[in-house]
Amino acid sequence: MKIQQDAVLLINRFPYWVYNDSGYPFENVEKLCILQSHETKFDFPVDKYCAVVICDLNNKDAVDDAIEFFYKNYKFSKIINVTERYMELAATKRVQYGLPGMDIEMAKNFRDKISMKNKVKENSIPVPYVEKISNQKDAENFVMKYGKSVIKPIDGMGTKDTFIVNSASDIPELDLSNQYEIEKFIKGDMYHCDSVVLNGEVKVCSVSRYLNSTLNYSVDGYLASIMIDDSDLIEKMRQFNQEVISALNFKNGVTHLEVFYDSEEDSIVFCEIGARSGGAGVIPSVKYVYGVDLTETYVRLQLEEEITIPKAKDTYAGWVVIHKKEGIITEISNEDEFNFDWVLFKSINGKPGDVIKRADNSVASIADFTIIGNSEKDLKNKVNMLRNSFKLNAIKGE
Repeated sequence: MKIQQDAVLLINRFPYWVYNDSGYPFENVEKLCILQSHETKFDFPVDKYCAVVICDLNNKDAVDDAIEFFYKNYKFSKIINVTERYMELAATKRVQYGLPGMDIEMAKNFRDKISMKNKVKENSIPVPYVEKISNQKDAENFVMKYGKSVIKPIDGMGTKDTFIVNSASDIPELDLSNQYEIEKFIKGDMYHCDSVVLNGEVKVCSVSRYLNSTLNYSVDGYLASIMIDDSDLIEKMRQFNQEVISALNFKNGVTHLEVFYDSEEDSIVFCEIGARSGGAGVIPSVKYVYGVDLTETYVRLQLEEEITIPKAKDTYAGWVVIHKKEGIITEISNEDEFNFDWVLFKSINGKPGDVIKRADNSVASIADFTIIGNSEKDLKNKVNMLRNSFKLNAIKGE
């Protein structure tokens, strides 16, 4: 059932097409107010919103003034947010104005990696040993005790500013004006579960495996993921995924869970979870196989609308992103080179002469591909074909 909404506030940093790629989720909203990040171009058609304020969403005074303006003039009844970056802002404002949706405590459990792991661990779910870093010595002591470890921002995204350290001498000089955690390195492959959750129950759970480490973007030059076809492992992953979501008491929305799987020990260990859609090619992959647009679904659930889950296709999907190199592009493939019926989506964002910076996170891509196949092996072969045939050469300037 679609509910007629009077006024709704959207906190946004995405282009219009992200919300209009499938069904437009705001069609029953009479007055859409948009608080837009100044970091991205605002391109919503004028007939799709009633008011917009574009500002630095890290400027508390500007944000407070903008939201108060919207509330006084339009009396919004819901706050919609689909990006991890502004989850805590949205939660804080919901509490301030007495509105439904994710509250501050839940937002913290999804954004603060230590709170997240503690909450999951309380429910007897395996997590890595983890500590907050207050000073450089904390990190050194942790590595001396646990050995190989990972340092990452407590509220980090996309593996930016994340480091693997094998010994105390590997620990970089940390800017402790930012908050960091350190956790014991867990061996095994990384998998991700992308879910739709309704009333606390997982209704869709797509299980995929990263073909390489999300931390190796500066070395491998690509990141790829494919849906798996091992039915026993899929069932184990889905059960683990439900346990994590229940532990966090998450009721309605979409989630992106990452876990470590050690095939020798047949063990799953929690890594982290986001109350958001996965990045890179997750959204088109899930949409093709499961018939669900994760962004549209998340918006509709926040609007408290009913959703329909169609029957999944008997097929598989995956994706590969090619990472940026440092320098001036001298040669780069074009999209016409990849006109295969199994390439569902392709985007190459560069041409000879462009100056590009080296990737600083796992999804800082110059090219993106979403692919389909009839098995996990088929997808892996296609990923290898794409990355091996993609040409990207750049020379460093003076």
